[in-house]
Amino acid sequence: MKTEPLTEFHRVLLIAALGSASVCVFGVADTLTRGAVVVSPGATSADVVVADPSGAQLALSAAAGLPTCLLATAMLVLLYRLVGAARRGDPLFSARTVGKLRTVGWILLVGGPAASALEFLARFALSGTVGPGGNYAEFDPARVAIWMVTGFGLLAVGEIVRRGQDLRAELDEVI
Repeated sequence: MKTEPLTEFHRVLLIAALGSASVCVFGVADTLTRGAVVVSPGATSADVVVADPSGAQLALSAAAGLPTCLLATAMLVLLYRLVGAARRGDPLFSARTVGKLRTVGWILLVGGPAASALEFLARFALSGTVGPGGNYAEFDPARVAIWMVTGFGLLAVGEIVRRGQDLRAELDEVI
C-alpha cells in the first residue's frame, strides 16, 4: 500500500514535535532534580560544578537551553498543523497557507535570535554566580544565522505560494 507523501511528512512532524517537547520537559526536569549545575566561568577556566545550587542558579541553568527547545517545538507544531490542513484538503495555494508559512517564518526570524540572546544572558548571569572571575558566556552567531536563514526561507516559500495563488486566480478568470 503506497502512502501519500503528506501523510508521511505529517507523521514525522508529529514524532518530531512530541520528541522536541519531551526534550524540553525532561531537560528542565533533569536540571531541576539533578542536584548539581555545571557552569563555564571563563574562556580559559575549566567548568565549575556547583554541587548545591541555589534556586536562581537552577533557574538560570534551565533557561540556558529552554528558549531554543521551545522555539523548535513551536515550529514543529505549526508545521504539523500546516501539513495536516493540506492533507485534509485545504488548498495549497490559499491565503490561509500563505499566512501560516509567514507566521512560522516570522517566528523563526525573530524568535531564533531572541532565544539565542536569552540563552546567552542566562549563561552569562549564571557564570557570575560562581566566583570572582566575573561574568562570561560565549555567543554563537552561527545559531542565530541558521534560525534567520530558515525563517527567511519560509517567508520566501510563503511568497512563492502567494504568487501561485495569484496565478491560479488569473487562470480561473481566463477559463
